[in-house]
Amino acid sequence: MFDAREGTMTSMIASIHEQCGDPDHKLSDLVQRSIFVATVLRDTQVSQWLRQELDGYTDDSDLPLHRQGNTAALLAWRPGLGWVEAPISDAQRRTVSGFSLPTGINELEENYADILRNGGCRCPLNDERQAEIRALVRLDTDLCLVVPTMAVNLLMQTVRHGIRDWSGALLEAGVHGQGSSFSAEEKSAAEQIALTLDTLLETARESGAAAAAEMSKRKSGLLSRLMDRITA
Repeated sequence: MFDAREGTMTSMIASIHEQCGDPDHKLSDLVQRSIFVATVLRDTQVSQWLRQELDGYTDDSDLPLHRQGNTAALLAWRPGLGWVEAPISDAQRRTVSGFSLPTGINELEENYADILRNGGCRCPLNDERQAEIRALVRLDTDLCLVVPTMAVNLLMQTVRHGIRDWSGALLEAGVHGQGSSFSAEEKSAAEQIALTLDTLLETARESGAAAAAEMSKRKSGLLSRLMDRITA
């Protein structure tokens, strides 16, 4: 990236790292550019992780922890009414609330306004899971889980913070690049950082959870202020 003010070529990694701190910068753009950098660095582990995050995980994939949880709500299909909250006991609710969300960031971003409006992201169940839950809750109808907005925010914030921490580690190791080219030494340093990806993601999940909680708090505060104005 050319910085017209300085007349120099800005490191793409530095640009990505900086934009991770901008909540208005699209996460999908950060992921796509990070995939490019990882590919040029021949960092297969990082590029594979990011491609899965962007496009979604396959049914046979082991999903990372930031895509799992136990806070989903069960919905049941009612003819004439559509999807409604399933009439189940608290004990049943605790049993069926576990979820794995494979949906890619591209799709989550595209549907984010609907996710906010609906309070979550609908997560279809495969036939085996459908049959298992139907037998448990004794409902003979189509079922699906809704992953709450907070969990979606945690997922997206974890990926954002993961890219931030990965790009930051590259910069600290002296991996800047010249445009989109990297030296053999830089590629070697990047390879060592890739070996710590699991640790980086663990840290990113913790900071992502804090960021997601802060987002939820800000939205709750805004809603409260709007209601105060309406009722004043």
